[in-house]
Amino acid sequence: KPFQFLDHHGTIWEVNSSWLKTFGFSRKEVVGKGFSHFLHPDSHAAFDLNFSSLKNNGYFYNADFLIRHKSGNHIPVVIEGFYPLDGPGKFNQIFCIFQNVSDEKILKVKLLKNQYYLSKAQKIAKIGTWELDIRQNSFQCTDEIYKIFGIPLGTQLSYELFLNCVHPEDRDHVNDHCMNAYKHVPYDIEHRIIVDDKIKWVRAKADIKFDSSDSPVLAIGFTQDITDKKQVELELIRSELKYKTLIEISPDAIFINYNNSISFVNTAAIKLFGAQSADEIIGKSPFDFFHPGYHNNITTRIQAMIESGKPVSQIEEKIIQLNGNIIDVEVTASPFELEGSIAIQVMLRNISERKLAENTILA
Repeated sequence: KPFQFLDHHGTIWEVNSSWLKTFGFSRKEVVGKGFSHFLHPDSHAAFDLNFSSLKNNGYFYNADFLIRHKSGNHIPVVIEGFYPLDGPGKFNQIFCIFQNVSDEKILKVKLLKNQYYLSKAQKIAKIGTWELDIRQNSFQCTDEIYKIFGIPLGTQLSYELFLNCVHPEDRDHVNDHCMNAYKHVPYDIEHRIIVDDKIKWVRAKADIKFDSSDSPVLAIGFTQDITDKKQVELELIRSELKYKTLIEISPDAIFINYNNSISFVNTAAIKLFGAQSADEIIGKSPFDFFHPGYHNNITTRIQAMIESGKPVSQIEEKIIQLNGNIIDVEVTASPFELEGSIAIQVMLRNISERKLAENTILA
């Protein structure tokens, strides 16, 4: 290890070869100069304090300094210093041993950065990690868990405290999942919690560790605040229900063409196609119900909607009912995204009576 000898003024008397190698100087550049000459400015106050302590007490331990390398860089070191006495109470010289802690400092900085990045990631994702010692009933967790559950930071956590935060209507459900997890059933659950008299939604997932006798001893998992996601899902469900209601009560026939297959029909469409139920229509190609004379035009219109993502103009076509009758219809169609693909909503209006009246007038 690098070491040096200082006099009572802090002047360097001697250094070993390891000292010279570590800091890049020659012996001539070092001996006779004050040790503070090689210190980073931020280390001067610490050196003065420890040097004074050493004179009074005869030693100092684990003092952190930044030492200037000849290249201009600074190397973090830990120094232990002591001085022997030359006779009763007579000061002789100070002996200092250095330990280069550059690697330790780098690892510490990396660790702090990783902890910071983890903390920021958890904050952004609204996710916290936790560990439950099942035998001791004690929780260890990241700060985000406290924030999610609205619990003061530093509060001693327990399973009972966690369960008390769960919405009363969900407690049995959550507790059952926890108990089943202790029997090797995967724990992955969504439930509600109460925070400041408001409802939040969370998702929790955990792995359970078992001892040699197959008793659960440790649960490690994460909890994520999914309130925003749930609100979007609930709003989507309400929107879908509203849409389906409007579609069902529409006097016009409506069906969904998804990947060249009818995936939905409303009541008016079932009636227009001459079917008794949706089962007679669902899964069939729309071309099965349109007169062959319009197939090429329909193909062109479908391709135009897929490419542009926009509706096509209203046109008149003919459909063939299940009993073979031909019906004049007015057709409008518009594309929308469904499960990553383009689906097409098609609306049909029976214009047979209108066409009959037009033909009568022309006749």
